Amino acid sequence: MGSIVILFLIVIGACVLKNYLSSAKFKGQFGEHVVAQSLTKRLDPAVYHVINDVMLDDGMGGTTQIDHVVVSKFGVFCVETKNYSGWIFGDERGAQWTQSLPGGRKHHFQNPLRQNYKHIKVFAQQIKMEEAGVHHVIFFIGESTIKTRDKLPPSVCENGTEAAAFIHSFTEPVLDEGDVEEILRRIEMMRVANTAANRAAHVDYLHRTHGA
Repeated sequence: MGSIVILFLIVIGACVLKNYLSSAKFKGQFGEHVVAQSLTKRLDPAVYHVINDVMLDDGMGGTTQIDHVVVSKFGVFCVETKNYSGWIFGDERGAQWTQSLPGGRKHHFQNPLRQNYKHIKVFAQQIKMEEAGVHHVIFFIGESTIKTRDKLPPSVCENGTEAAAFIHSFTEPVLDEGDVEEILRRIEMMRVANTAANRAAHVDYLHRTHGA
């Protein structure tokens, strides 16, 4: 009897683990970790400051969460991570993009450029910067292929090499060292504490406002 109970518990545990590993929450967290490591590896830390998981008050009773912020004398980059497989179809202005999976399955999701626009707007307001100095980076990871590259800006990247190349393409300094230090100080001052309660409140806010 004891061995049957142990086997049962192992099966249940394996099922729970499988469900967790396939969940959107795990994929999102894993994707953010991969991107953080990729950016840190490819961007000189003496020039580019990578800050992960920046949550800010959006001024409308909720919060916005930016996966990664890169601060440098060449500007600020808000990085949105997308962990998808399959083929990705979309254009710069469309409200939704499409993920096409084997077997004809399709999944529609919000245009990440639009999603990131809100991040940039809130960031610029809270950190007191001009929006023109804050740039999009959309970073797809996983086994995905973007099939409509000709309809998208170079800020939409399939891997770390592309993301780093896009960031490195900004070569004209627009901030001095004092500006960079002040932006970093404001981020730390304005970001919402990364606690379980605040993360839960952020997810609840997304469900209430976007049904996400």
